Amino acid sequence: MIVQLAFALYLLCILKRLFVDRKQNDLPLPPEPKGLPLVGNLNHLPPEGVPQYQHRFKHKDQYGVLSSVTVLGQTMVIVHDKQVAFDLMEKRASVQPGRLVMKLGFDVCGWINAMSSQALTPTHRLYRKYAHQQLGTKAMVARYSMLQEAVLGRFLWRFSRDKGENVERHLKTEAAEVMLKMLYNHSIEPHDSDPLVQEVDKAMAQFTEAVVPGKWLVDVIPALEYLPDWLPGARFKQTARPWNRTLLNVVDVPYGFAKKRVLRGQVGVSVVSNSIEQLQGEGGFGAEAEHGIKW
Repeated sequence: MIVQLAFALYLLCILKRLFVDRKQNDLPLPPEPKGLPLVGNLNHLPPEGVPQYQHRFKHKDQYGVLSSVTVLGQTMVIVHDKQVAFDLMEKRASVQPGRLVMKLGFDVCGWINAMSSQALTPTHRLYRKYAHQQLGTKAMVARYSMLQEAVLGRFLWRFSRDKGENVERHLKTEAAEVMLKMLYNHSIEPHDSDPLVQEVDKAMAQFTEAVVPGKWLVDVIPALEYLPDWLPGARFKQTARPWNRTLLNVVDVPYGFAKKRVLRGQVGVSVVSNSIEQLQGEGGFGAEAEHGIKW
């Protein structure tokens, strides 16, 4: 009996979200493909292996500079012009600061903590402040030029060792190595697969899966986040739990390495260590500051 009532409640919530709330609250949207009842433009998602931007090219000719797609009540507005995108996101950022809300990826898996997932909140401004303090000028960025050249040299060595094969894998490794070296002064395993690089790759793959539009019911009905794990409709939690652990490993492990080196007085150039040292010198290295540096 409880299960039947739960399913009935889910259905009522879905219908209310899709038909009542949307009609009451939504302003007119840019043109979109004709959708289906309940699911919207679910049948207009990109085929497997086709990037979103390639799949949406045809919308510019059909609908103009602005178009939209709605999947299970979640609407995405697509901007097909560089200047329009700049005007909306830069010049008018103070009145249009929103980010696409993906409940599973952001809140359940934890990606809401990342700077790129934040709207223009005080937390986001704090993140930008710390980033600007370390990378805000050409002179600051130039401190990492030799580091990037060294990483490029290792990429070319690995590439030549494999005789030009596995290009995509080597490019991913180089990108991860640049990030880990600049942010944490962490050197990866030069000859074999590096565990931290593997975790970064895994986290990005999981994030991509977590934000697929229309895939997760909790994105449509956010209240499902609070269901007990054993109830029908809460299986997404079993998926999200290990994804959250992967994300925390990617953030906490290299940050812990960098912080320990600073506390031991070991000199090394990295964004995180420089930020910690600067805040310690200013007497402002508290929990909020540490969270801002870490994420």
